[in-house]
Amino acid sequence: QTARVAPPYSDLGSKTIIEMMRTSYNSGAAMALGGTKENCRRYFLAGGGDESRFPELWECTRAELARQIAAVDAGTYVSAGGHIHYLVWGRKPL
Repeated sequence: QTARVAPPYSDLGSKTIIEMMRTSYNSGAAMALGGTKENCRRYFLAGGGDESRFPELWECTRAELARQIAAVDAGTYVSAGGHIHYLVWGRKPL
């Protein structure tokens, strides 16, 4: 099952996701990678990201969230809510 969001946003799932979007944006966070700027930076760097690129990418993430909220307010935002997760493991030789 996905976390579908579609107008008129009257179902509990849509209302919850939209509330999370607004709360994240208003608190200065993002809806991805752990939310806070500090957590996002930590994950970004841990994945090999270049520190000098983080500010630009952070602003892109925040701008995208603002666009999504504006689309909700206009009644045009639709999302299937699907996410892909990977479980990766390995073994270190003794």
